Amino acid sequence: MVFDDLTFSKPVVGLDRFRPEDRPPLLLSYLSWRVMVGIGVLMIAACALGIYYNWRKTLPEKRWLLWSLVVGIVFVMASNQAGWIGAEVGRQPWIVHPPVIWNEDGTDLVVGEDGFYQYDEAVGLRTVHAVSPSVNAAEATTSLILFLVLYLSLAAVWIMVLDSKIRKGPEEYVIPEQGDEHGVKKASAARQHARLDNA
Repeated sequence: MVFDDLTFSKPVVGLDRFRPEDRPPLLLSYLSWRVMVGIGVLMIAACALGIYYNWRKTLPEKRWLLWSLVVGIVFVMASNQAGWIGAEVGRQPWIVHPPVIWNEDGTDLVVGEDGFYQYDEAVGLRTVHAVSPSVNAAEATTSLILFLVLYLSLAAVWIMVLDSKIRKGPEEYVIPEQGDEHGVKKASAARQHARLDNA
């Protein structure tokens, strides 16, 4: 394992230094992170295959790969959600994590007599204490439903636009006029005429 100072050997402090109530749910964090990374690796491999087949000029023949890239969008969304689950579940039970104090040589945490790390609760915020007294359950539910409707509407529009673009296919490539591949001469002439007209 490579650490942040580019060394390969360093003591790693485990969860045994923290009280059980200060530990996040491990299984969900463990699995969601691996789902995110696994899907990311698959998508990188699919894109690398696409680049390779495009270089070989055989990409249009690989319909299985083209379809897998279209369907892969769903997996990208799933990977994104898995990453958020890993982050949000992995930070529990904290909304704002208090600073962690290390010993002088930086090899272990400063722990109490019971062998567990003692958090300074005054500089952190636990999830159980993060409930707003000014927002009731009905308001939170209404907000959640409105966001759900908004995102479902955006997803429907996105799918319709994507479907129409796929059905229409790529636009026909028009060969530009000879000697003016990027329209530079035409744009330059138009600017020159505009300057002369204003003079």
